[in-house]
Amino acid sequence: MSLYQKVNRVMIDGIEPGETSPTENLSHIHIMGREAIYMQVQQHMMDTTSRQALAYIGYPGTGKTALLRQLPMYVDLAIISVFLPIAELTLENEDALLTRFVIRTNQVMSQYDYSMSRIPSLSDDEDSPPMRDWLKETYLPEVLHIIRGQRRLVWLLDDFDLLLDAIDKNTLPDDFVTFLQELLVAYPPFGIVLTADTDAESRLLNLGTFLSTSSIHRLQSLPQEAGLAMLQDTAPYFSEGDLKKLYQATGGHALWLARAANALDPTATISEIIDYIYKHSTSDIAAIWARLSPNEQTILQAIAERYYQDPLSPVTLADVTQWVINSDASMDSTDIHSALRGLEYRELILTGENIQIRSELVRRWLLSNQPHDATVNKRQTNEAQPSSIQLNWRWIAVIILLIVIILAVAAYLGQPPTLDGSEALPTVTFSS
Repeated sequence: MSLYQKVNRVMIDGIEPGETSPTENLSHIHIMGREAIYMQVQQHMMDTTSRQALAYIGYPGTGKTALLRQLPMYVDLAIISVFLPIAELTLENEDALLTRFVIRTNQVMSQYDYSMSRIPSLSDDEDSPPMRDWLKETYLPEVLHIIRGQRRLVWLLDDFDLLLDAIDKNTLPDDFVTFLQELLVAYPPFGIVLTADTDAESRLLNLGTFLSTSSIHRLQSLPQEAGLAMLQDTAPYFSEGDLKKLYQATGGHALWLARAANALDPTATISEIIDYIYKHSTSDIAAIWARLSPNEQTILQAIAERYYQDPLSPVTLADVTQWVINSDASMDSTDIHSALRGLEYRELILTGENIQIRSELVRRWLLSNQPHDATVNKRQTNEAQPSSIQLNWRWIAVIILLIVIILAVAAYLGQPPTLDGSEALPTVTFSS
């Protein structure tokens, strides 16, 4: 079977027949509050003087995939969007990867009712040009000529950091990103929008002219207004108060909000729905926890312990600092503030006059997985040790004082005690 025939058997969503996607797909849930981002993408694509890619970064669950999948619904029809999920494509061979890009582009072109007979076909002939040359010099020029006018073609590369991983592993050539940049420079109507994990930001900034600081944007949690609109769009039969509880449970986390919107059932209570979301989100929270630094984990433990001891009182910086002092953590004030900033950047906490865990789901997970008794007993033991030591020294001081008094009395009477503690025997002197 030829390379083209093999790749062409892959279905439109990148899954081989008979396989199921290992990840949960909630991309059909509309993520509200992203209108400004869609407008930004449209302006970027219509500006042919900008020859850089556009990137959106975020931690897992921030809605990166949903952003790209839903882009065609919000931008002008003049922008032909080709969704390319890197996680579902082969990264072992550049020709196979580019072939997949071409096949998916052809599928989208056919959906726009363009005549496929005019689009160049892939060839397996031995004397055919290299895949890169054919794509750059034959395929893209003809496709862009077919769409004509003010139309634009954009490749939406989801999980772009996986492509960078493949380059680091030498399964893709080192200059693959350079080749993509050459396509952007050569064809102004062509564009690339990508998503990547936040931790890959420094790697993206090292890609030269392909990306710049101004072309990388961070996806954040949804504000309450957008979150409520998203839930109300799915389930208008719930009260605003109930939906606010649901939003507070998710903390505006896009994936958990989508999961909530998908689970809304008029026969269920909000508490039951929150329990359902929590059950299906514990693995997400555990993964978030695993990515935190030891200091960030310590601070979250401190906040959770404070919640456990007094759920109704606000948590202050002084509370967190005192907990750290009483623990075995080797953290000074600078470490504590740095960890707080890191947790705030990850949108796990809200800081200000008080410190709050942003999502009730995260708070619940921490309380369920925190060894409270051991922590409390440990602190109590640490606090009790100085008192015990102080008490022992007092007894030693009393004993020493008694010995000194006994020796002083004995010296005063002129009768030093014998070694066995008995009184000295009297002596008799005979006269001559």
